[in-house]
Amino acid sequence: MPNVKHHPDDWYILSGVEWCTHCGTHVEMPFHHVKGGKDLSEIDFRTMIGPLCVIDVTKFKDKEEIPLEYLKKYDKKIKKGSIVFFWTGSDKLFHTPKWDTLKPYLSIEGGKWLINEKEIGCIGCDSPDIEVPGLMTQPIHQIVFAREVPMVESCANLQKVHDGDWICMLLPYPIKSCDSIPTRIIAIPASEMNASF
Repeated sequence: MPNVKHHPDDWYILSGVEWCTHCGTHVEMPFHHVKGGKDLSEIDFRTMIGPLCVIDVTKFKDKEEIPLEYLKKYDKKIKKGSIVFFWTGSDKLFHTPKWDTLKPYLSIEGGKWLINEKEIGCIGCDSPDIEVPGLMTQPIHQIVFAREVPMVESCANLQKVHDGDWICMLLPYPIKSCDSIPTRIIAIPASEMNASF
């Protein structure tokens, strides 16, 4: 820390922070799983600003597949460039021993449909991840990052933005050679942004 001197009557504090890049709500870049993939400094930030679609998967159990047929119920809501989040309800278990027990996973067919056909801008969930369990290759991450789509894990409060039209924004720090970073995510009613879908 720099040696900074101030008048003794003036309040002045300078802090330092050290954290894992995957703690709390965080957004992952292709560099996380793709050698030579884009990092935080290289990804197009516009992929992380767009219409929000929250897919309600609260009825699915831990390690239960979310099939393509279920995703297609949201077909009209999912636009090109949409930010798609899966609402599992896991966020209410954060900081408890059950944190990892509400984790349905996205089917490979569903992942390909969202990324390749719907061409969404960003994907995420309020659980630790939506990855196919038991596979070391992490196919959902591979599908997502092959198209340079950012992935969010452990977001919160999706029940508040499940209904209606929202514009969602993520603006992570553009750090070179960094694969992921804790990120604040905001959603603003589309009506307040004069946006129409």
